[in-house]
Amino acid sequence: MRHLIEYFFKLRTTSFEGNFFSTGLILSKAIHDFVDNNQPKRNSQTFELSTWIRLQNSNLVDKRLWYLADGKKTFFLATKKLDLTKLFILDSSYLNSNYLESHFLGLSLKGGDALFKVENEKLFSINTSGGFEFLFFENQWKL
Repeated sequence: MRHLIEYFFKLRTTSFEGNFFSTGLILSKAIHDFVDNNQPKRNSQTFELSTWIRLQNSNLVDKRLWYLADGKKTFFLATKKLDLTKLFILDSSYLNSNYLESHFLGLSLKGGDALFKVENEKLFSINTSGGFEFLFFENQWKL
């Protein structure tokens, strides 16, 4: 968890082609629940990444990779071993009808899932499935 927080601190201050960008990642112990046909769909679609990305032992930030997930409607899905395996895309109908829940994925996160999100160079947040938001803003953490 600490490694992921430090990694997102680096992402927060990273720019792509001169502009800061937003991005996001969902950390889950139950990736299979996001794609299992027997479970509710979590208001999304998931797509398998052709090459998995391992963050566990990496400190390098690939700007082009993180730019692909905008942290608003697209997110990377990561296993508890910090392997990025899938891309999570919110349904447009869910986005349009549930603005607040789509901001912190209130209807999509379950159990031990957590959302790591960078919205700009100043704002980094971690959201839990229980509705808690840990926000790093103006050099301090807020709950």
